[in-house]
Amino acid sequence: MKNKVIFDSCVIVAASVFMSATEDVGIDLKHHFYEDAIQLSSLIKKNLSKRIGVVTATIESEALGVLSEVIRGEIRRKYEELDRETLFRYHSIALNACDTRMRNLLAFLQREPVDPYDVAVWFTQVTRMYEELEQAANKLENLAYLKTQAVPPKIRKMADWFEIYRTDDIRINAQLYNLLFKKVETEDQKILAEACYLLNLYKATEGKDVSLYVASTDHHFSPARKPGWVVESRQVTDEIKKRFGIVCDWPKQIYEIVSKKL
Repeated sequence: MKNKVIFDSCVIVAASVFMSATEDVGIDLKHHFYEDAIQLSSLIKKNLSKRIGVVTATIESEALGVLSEVIRGEIRRKYEELDRETLFRYHSIALNACDTRMRNLLAFLQREPVDPYDVAVWFTQVTRMYEELEQAANKLENLAYLKTQAVPPKIRKMADWFEIYRTDDIRINAQLYNLLFKKVETEDQKILAEACYLLNLYKATEGKDVSLYVASTDHHFSPARKPGWVVESRQVTDEIKKRFGIVCDWPKQIYEIVSKKL
């Protein structure tokens, strides 16, 4: 079984945003998903000859494009009361170091060319899937109300059943509701379309026994899960697997899956 892992731009950024404080720099910085992202990237580096890690020009461009903004946000989150001059100095130092780190990471990934025409065909299928999932999410909005009305009136007075059902419903269907709260960006749909194209290309050139994974921290791809949740929400993730045969998950979970297969 051959394994390929596409690094989404958010994972590349997470693995790049890190700085250790020193006397001459004075800034300590680490992305909240750094540990998981760097663990997966280290696995790719250790198995470089197997050419597992994959990136496209779209992903690379997006990662480089948002790096500065992410660094600024991380600095502001950790150093809340910085004056403008110090913020600018910290940002410049961090951007320089993290940009170098990112380019070093990209050098270990296989940059795959894609056929724009074929990707456009897949893009149509991807957009249709997200439209259908968004329609399903819209239908869920009245579900809590309907469940509440089914509770006998005497029992209904004993608790806020609407809020109970609404909370449970949002938790169970968090990945679907996310489509309503945060629209899927065109670039994300394009990345998934490129993944579909590459999987079919790999199967045609390297054999049918190819598994393609997308490591991402974006809920438009990976399951929604939080500490304390008994069940994760994965309606979108499962639909991507069902329609396109691509496994999407967080970098930690992709690491656990792929490391067992090497």
